[in-house]
This record gives sequence, C-alpha cells and structure tokens, in this order.
Amino acid sequence: MAVSDPISGISAAFASDLDGWIETHLPDYWFFGHTHRPLSVRIRGAPVVNVSLGYPDEVPEGGEAELLLRGLIFPGA
Repeated sequence: MAVSDPISGISAAFASDLDGWIETHLPDYWFFGHTHRPLSVRIRGAPVVNVSLGYPDEVPEGGEAELLLRGLIFPGA
C-alpha cells in the first residue's frame, strides 16, 4: 500500500506494499501500526486500519476517546 502524503523520501524504507497479499488472501480486516498517523482505507473491500496510538504529544486535545475506539470492531463496520 502506498503511503499517502509521505512524510519524507525514506517512507518506503518502513512501509510495505502488501496489496497483492490482501488481494490473494482476502482478509476480513487488516490492522497495522507504528506509523503515528491515522489512516484507514479499503483494499478489495477489506478495511485496512491503523491502530497505533503514537506518542502522547501527537494526540490532539480531546482525541483520547477516538484513539481508544480505533481498534474496536463493530458489526457492519
């Protein structure tokens, strides 16, 4: 998966393109982390969701509840 709006020219050094794996195995969900940036997309219908929390100074004021709910899966999500 390409990194949208890359932070720097070395973003590819710590990101993997797993679109082909997702297309072949068709997981119901794909969770990933350690990007410190919120990102949620769909690849072949599978939600690809960032569940990393980041550092405390990266959490916007009042955003704690969203971070806690980010990793929860709700029926029909």
